Amino acid sequence: MKNKAPIIIGALAIGGALIFAIAQGAKAAPPPQGYVCPYCGATFNTYEELAAHVLNTHPTERVPIDIYWE
Repeated sequence: MKNKAPIIIGALAIGGALIFAIAQGAKAAPPPQGYVCPYCGATFNTYEELAAHVLNTHPTERVPIDIYWE
């Protein structure tokens, strides 16, 4: 039976590197300038306007969730 420790350690290192890269990318993203409809690209000043637009213009689609940037 071969020693599987190097494979497990390598997989953990790659997984950790991926998580770190994703976290760094999330920090680097600037907050959005307004709210953009993911279905037609229309922009709005408030989330409430975007939600109303999606409900009225795209009634079969989901209303996107609001994300709060720190």
